[in-house]
Amino acid sequence: MAKKKKLRIINYVKDGVVMRSEVAPEPEKRVTTKWSEEEIKYLKDNFQKVTTRQLSEQLGRSWESVRGQLKRFKLTVGEELRKERQASRKGVPSGRVGVTKWTEEAINYLKEHHYTKPLPEICEHLNLKYGIVYKKMRALGLEVNPEITLKARREGIGKINAEKKAYFASEDFLAKKRNNQLKKRTNSIKERLMKRELSEIQKIQNEIKKSLKKIEKNDELINKLVLEKQNIRAEIKRSELRIKVITDKLNANFKKNGEA
Repeated sequence: MAKKKKLRIINYVKDGVVMRSEVAPEPEKRVTTKWSEEEIKYLKDNFQKVTTRQLSEQLGRSWESVRGQLKRFKLTVGEELRKERQASRKGVPSGRVGVTKWTEEAINYLKEHHYTKPLPEICEHLNLKYGIVYKKMRALGLEVNPEITLKARREGIGKINAEKKAYFASEDFLAKKRNNQLKKRTNSIKERLMKRELSEIQKIQNEIKKSLKKIEKNDELINKLVLEKQNIRAEIKRSELRIKVITDKLNANFKKNGEA
């Protein structure tokens, strides 16, 4: 009796809804076709002339399939293309960044002139950077002539000093210097004027504060005087009322005495 296969319960998404199924969908079988003898022959005849991507396009095969056949037969793609590209380059940089391919001509020139010419001149002739040439010399075991290097340094320093002197004595530098001096003077004058104006403003503000304080004091005195005035008027009214009361009493007494 053959064993029955157990049904697997899986969840899958259909139209944005999570569905439940008891039978897993069978995976699609990958169709693989064997390489024919003609395809293998074409691969062996042309693997050095083109890249892997071009071979896959020409044969109608995937890149992985072509790569696997190349590994199977131990074939390296594009050797002739690399040789042509290297021959077309004159001595210098290769396709990779930071890597320099040295030609025999450049190496021979370096060996012939490393002790008779200064290193900067050799770099200019080879159109290479100083560090690249220096590393190559160390790799080849070549040494620099100390007298020539010292002479070149002195000449370079003398050139730089002469250029500096000529520049400092030129009309352009003198005109720039005058303009800078004028700018400094104008800026200093502006700063002084600004300081004076600010000091005057501060003085005026202080005077205003003093006058406001005086006004406050005078207002206090005025208020006191007004209160005193009101109090004196009230006292005068009270005294007038008392006088009236007294006079009324006297008049009343006189009338009584006259009647008697």
